[in-house]
Amino acid sequence: MTKLDSIGASLITITQPFIDPRDKSPYSKLIVNIFSILAEFEIDLIRERIKAGLESARRRNAAIGALKGLSDKNKKRARLCAYYFKEGELKVKDICKEVGVSRATYSKYLEHEGLKDTIRPYKKKKTSKKT
Repeated sequence: MTKLDSIGASLITITQPFIDPRDKSPYSKLIVNIFSILAEFEIDLIRERIKAGLESARRRNAAIGALKGLSDKNKKRARLCAYYFKEGELKVKDICKEVGVSRATYSKYLEHEGLKDTIRPYKKKKTSKKT
């Protein structure tokens, strides 16, 4: 709130009309400050709970964070990406569209299948020339 006030901006809440920082009365300043202190207090409590939870998990030797590797569904997608890659008939954007993944995920899947450093053989479709 101090930063907003220093640049001349103000925050107006629609759901709590009794909080109006544009009003320079002492009551309005008091309410705004109380709410900002409570919000900061809540953020600090959340940080402490997260820290305590992580410490507890470490003491129990529990896994922290996302699981490593791919799910069965994503392993199938990785194999499909590798198949299309080896086949060489489709462009990368077409493979991504067909499998339903982004380019970044496509690259990760190829890396998972051991094809990351491979040069992709792209077979250009033959077109008949009309002379």
